[in-house]
Amino acid sequence: MKKQLFTLNLLFFAACSFLHAQITETDRSMSQGINTAFMLEIPNADEKVVEKTWKKYAKDFKGKAKKDKKSDEWFHDDAEIAGIGGSNTLDIYTKINQSGENVTFISWFDLGGAYLNSTDHPDKVPSAEKILMAFGLEVAKEMTILELEEEEKKLKGLNSSLKKLEKDKENYEKEIEQAKERIAKAEANIEQNAKDQDDAKIMIEDQQKAIEKVKKKLNDLN
Repeated sequence: MKKQLFTLNLLFFAACSFLHAQITETDRSMSQGINTAFMLEIPNADEKVVEKTWKKYAKDFKGKAKKDKKSDEWFHDDAEIAGIGGSNTLDIYTKINQSGENVTFISWFDLGGAYLNSTDHPDKVPSAEKILMAFGLEVAKEMTILELEEEEKKLKGLNSSLKKLEKDKENYEKEIEQAKERIAKAEANIEQNAKDQDDAKIMIEDQQKAIEKVKKKLNDLN
Protein backbone atom coordinates (compact mmCIF):
# COMPACT_ATOMS: atom_id res chain seq x y z
CA MET A 1 0.00 0.00 0.00
CA LYS A 2 2.86 2.40 0.89
CA LYS A 3 4.55 1.62 -2.45
CA GLN A 4 1.32 2.43 -4.31
CA LEU A 5 0.97 5.75 -2.45
CA PHE A 6 4.60 6.57 -3.18
CA THR A 7 4.07 5.84 -6.88
CA LEU A 8 0.91 7.96 -6.98
CA ASN A 9 2.72 10.83 -5.28
CA LEU A 10 5.53 10.66 -7.83
CA LEU A 11 3.05 10.66 -10.70
CA PHE A 12 1.16 13.56 -9.12
CA PHE A 13 4.28 15.70 -8.80
CA ALA A 14 5.33 14.72 -12.33
CA ALA A 15 1.93 15.81 -13.64
CA CYS A 16 2.08 19.09 -11.70
CA SER A 17 5.55 19.77 -13.07
CA PHE A 18 4.42 19.01 -16.60
CA LEU A 19 1.35 21.24 -16.36
CA HIS A 20 3.72 24.20 -16.39
CA ALA A 21 4.65 23.23 -19.95
CA GLN A 22 3.24 25.24 -22.84
CA ILE A 23 2.47 24.50 -26.47
CA THR A 24 3.81 27.06 -28.90
CA GLU A 25 2.58 27.48 -32.45
CA THR A 26 5.32 28.61 -34.80
CA ASP A 27 6.72 28.20 -38.28
CA ARG A 28 9.59 25.72 -38.32
CA SER A 29 11.77 24.17 -40.97
CA MET A 30 11.27 20.46 -41.66
CA SER A 31 11.74 17.93 -44.46
CA GLN A 32 8.80 19.37 -46.42
CA GLY A 33 9.89 23.00 -46.10
CA ILE A 34 8.90 25.69 -43.59
CA ASN A 35 5.47 24.93 -42.14
CA THR A 36 3.38 25.66 -39.08
CA ALA A 37 4.39 23.47 -36.18
CA PHE A 38 3.27 22.95 -32.60
CA MET A 39 6.11 22.77 -30.08
CA LEU A 40 5.78 21.15 -26.69
CA GLU A 41 8.48 21.59 -24.06
CA ILE A 42 8.61 18.49 -21.88
CA PRO A 43 10.52 19.19 -18.63
CA ASN A 44 12.88 16.69 -17.02
CA ALA A 45 12.69 14.23 -19.89
CA ASP A 46 14.98 12.05 -21.94
CA GLU A 47 14.94 12.05 -25.74
CA LYS A 48 15.02 8.25 -26.00
CA VAL A 49 12.12 7.87 -23.56
CA VAL A 50 10.09 10.49 -25.46
CA GLU A 51 10.74 8.73 -28.74
CA LYS A 52 9.80 5.33 -27.32
CA THR A 53 6.64 6.77 -25.76
CA TRP A 54 5.61 8.52 -29.00
CA LYS A 55 6.06 5.31 -30.98
CA LYS A 56 3.68 3.58 -28.56
CA TYR A 57 1.30 6.54 -28.21
CA ALA A 58 0.93 7.05 -31.99
CA LYS A 59 -0.42 3.52 -32.48
CA ASP A 60 -3.83 4.86 -31.46
CA PHE A 61 -3.86 6.95 -34.64
CA LYS A 62 -3.58 3.85 -36.82
CA GLY A 63 -1.84 4.33 -40.15
CA LYS A 64 1.90 3.67 -40.37
CA ALA A 65 4.66 5.41 -38.44
CA LYS A 66 8.39 5.25 -39.17
CA LYS A 67 11.50 7.32 -38.57
CA ASP A 68 13.43 8.90 -41.39
CA LYS A 69 17.07 8.75 -40.22
CA LYS A 70 18.15 11.26 -42.86
CA SER A 71 15.79 14.03 -41.70
CA ASP A 72 15.67 12.70 -38.12
CA GLU A 73 11.87 12.98 -38.27
CA TRP A 74 9.08 10.60 -37.42
CA PHE A 75 6.53 10.35 -40.22
CA HIS A 76 3.06 9.05 -39.47
CA ASP A 77 1.23 8.27 -42.72
CA ASP A 78 -2.57 8.20 -42.94
CA ALA A 79 -3.23 8.93 -39.27
CA GLU A 80 -6.84 8.96 -38.15
CA ILE A 81 -7.69 11.77 -35.70
CA ALA A 82 -11.35 12.75 -35.88
CA GLY A 83 -10.88 16.04 -34.02
CA ILE A 84 -8.32 17.22 -36.58
CA GLY A 85 -8.86 15.45 -39.88
CA GLY A 86 -12.53 14.69 -39.52
CA SER A 87 -13.36 11.72 -41.76
CA ASN A 88 -10.10 12.19 -43.67
CA THR A 89 -6.67 10.90 -42.75
CA LEU A 90 -3.69 13.19 -42.19
CA ASP A 91 0.07 12.94 -42.01
CA ILE A 92 2.02 13.79 -38.87
CA TYR A 93 5.67 14.80 -38.83
CA THR A 94 7.44 14.96 -35.49
CA LYS A 95 10.91 15.90 -34.35
CA ILE A 96 12.40 15.32 -30.91
CA ASN A 97 15.26 17.48 -29.62
CA GLN A 98 17.06 17.17 -26.30
CA SER A 99 17.80 20.54 -24.72
CA GLY A 100 19.55 20.21 -21.38
CA GLU A 101 17.20 18.39 -19.01
CA ASN A 102 14.17 19.12 -21.21
CA VAL A 103 12.95 17.79 -24.53
CA THR A 104 11.36 19.86 -27.29
CA PHE A 105 8.70 17.86 -29.11
CA ILE A 106 7.78 19.45 -32.47
CA SER A 107 4.75 18.32 -34.48
CA TRP A 108 3.47 19.22 -37.93
CA PHE A 109 -0.04 18.11 -38.92
CA ASP A 110 -0.40 17.83 -42.69
CA LEU A 111 -4.11 17.96 -43.50
CA GLY A 112 -3.45 17.44 -47.19
CA GLY A 113 -2.53 20.64 -48.95
CA ALA A 114 -2.30 22.68 -45.74
CA TYR A 115 -0.66 22.32 -42.37
CA LEU A 116 -2.74 22.76 -39.25
CA ASN A 117 -2.65 26.33 -37.93
CA SER A 118 -4.83 28.49 -35.69
CA THR A 119 -5.59 31.02 -38.45
CA ASP A 120 -7.10 28.59 -40.94
CA HIS A 121 -8.22 25.84 -38.57
CA PRO A 122 -9.14 27.46 -35.21
CA ASP A 123 -11.65 24.71 -34.45
CA LYS A 124 -9.09 21.90 -34.91
CA VAL A 125 -6.12 23.32 -33.03
CA PRO A 126 -7.54 22.54 -29.54
CA SER A 127 -7.69 18.84 -30.47
CA ALA A 128 -4.04 18.88 -31.50
CA GLU A 129 -3.06 20.68 -28.30
CA LYS A 130 -5.05 18.17 -26.27
CA ILE A 131 -3.25 15.29 -28.00
CA LEU A 132 0.15 16.84 -27.32
CA MET A 133 -0.63 17.57 -23.67
CA ALA A 134 -1.92 14.04 -23.15
CA PHE A 135 1.24 12.73 -24.78
CA GLY A 136 3.38 14.93 -22.55
CA LEU A 137 1.67 13.47 -19.49
CA GLU A 138 2.42 9.97 -20.79
CA VAL A 139 6.08 10.93 -21.05
CA ALA A 140 5.97 12.33 -17.50
CA LYS A 141 4.54 9.02 -16.31
CA GLU A 142 7.23 7.03 -18.12
CA MET A 143 9.97 9.23 -16.67
CA THR A 144 8.47 8.86 -13.20
CA ILE A 145 8.31 5.08 -13.57
CA LEU A 146 12.01 5.09 -14.50
CA GLU A 147 12.72 7.33 -11.52
CA LEU A 148 10.81 4.95 -9.27
CA GLU A 149 12.76 1.98 -10.64
CA GLU A 150 16.02 3.84 -9.98
CA GLU A 151 14.97 4.66 -6.41
CA GLU A 152 13.90 1.05 -5.85
CA LYS A 153 17.28 -0.05 -7.21
CA LYS A 154 18.99 2.22 -4.68
CA LEU A 155 16.78 0.82 -1.92
CA LYS A 156 17.70 -2.71 -2.98
CA GLY A 157 21.36 -1.75 -2.77
CA LEU A 158 20.87 -0.25 0.69
CA ASN A 159 19.08 -3.39 1.86
CA SER A 160 21.94 -5.50 0.51
CA SER A 161 24.41 -3.31 2.39
CA LEU A 162 22.35 -3.68 5.57
CA LYS A 163 22.26 -7.47 5.20
CA LYS A 164 26.04 -7.50 4.78
CA LEU A 165 26.44 -5.36 7.89
CA GLU A 166 24.14 -7.70 9.81
CA LYS A 167 26.14 -10.70 8.59
CA ASP A 168 29.40 -8.98 9.56
CA LYS A 169 27.97 -8.33 13.03
CA GLU A 170 27.10 -12.02 13.39
CA ASN A 171 30.64 -12.95 12.37
CA TYR A 172 32.14 -10.47 14.83
CA GLU A 173 29.94 -11.82 17.62
CA LYS A 174 31.00 -15.35 16.71
CA GLU A 175 34.65 -14.32 16.77
CA ILE A 176 34.14 -12.73 20.20
CA GLU A 177 32.54 -15.93 21.53
CA GLN A 178 35.37 -18.00 20.10
CA ALA A 179 37.89 -15.59 21.62
CA LYS A 180 36.14 -15.84 24.99
CA GLU A 181 36.32 -19.63 24.80
CA ARG A 182 40.04 -19.45 23.95
CA ILE A 183 40.63 -17.03 26.83
CA ALA A 184 38.70 -19.25 29.25
CA LYS A 185 40.70 -22.25 28.07
CA ALA A 186 43.98 -20.32 28.39
CA GLU A 187 43.04 -19.21 31.91
CA ALA A 188 42.31 -22.83 32.87
CA ASN A 189 45.65 -23.85 31.36
CA ILE A 190 47.41 -21.13 33.39
CA GLU A 191 45.76 -22.38 36.56
CA GLN A 192 46.74 -25.97 35.79
CA ASN A 193 50.22 -24.82 34.83
CA ALA A 194 50.62 -23.15 38.25
CA LYS A 195 49.64 -26.41 39.99
CA ASP A 196 52.01 -28.38 37.77
CA GLN A 197 54.82 -25.94 38.61
CA ASP A 198 54.18 -26.41 42.35
CA ASP A 199 54.25 -30.18 41.89
CA ALA A 200 57.44 -29.89 39.83
CA LYS A 201 59.13 -27.79 42.54
CA ILE A 202 58.23 -30.38 45.21
CA MET A 203 59.62 -33.15 43.00
CA ILE A 204 62.81 -31.13 42.44
CA GLU A 205 63.20 -30.64 46.19
CA ASP A 206 62.64 -34.34 46.82
CA GLN A 207 65.14 -35.21 44.07
CA GLN A 208 67.66 -32.77 45.53
CA LYS A 209 67.28 -34.47 48.90
CA ALA A 210 67.78 -37.86 47.27
CA ILE A 211 71.00 -36.62 45.64
CA GLU A 212 72.28 -35.24 48.94
CA LYS A 213 71.53 -38.57 50.60
CA VAL A 214 73.50 -40.46 47.94
CA LYS A 215 76.41 -38.01 48.23
CA LYS A 216 76.53 -38.54 51.98
CA LYS A 217 76.53 -42.28 51.47
CA LEU A 218 79.42 -41.89 49.01
CA ASN A 219 81.39 -39.80 51.50
CA ASP A 220 80.85 -42.39 54.25
CA LEU A 221 82.42 -45.04 52.01
CA ASN A 222 85.63 -43.04 51.54
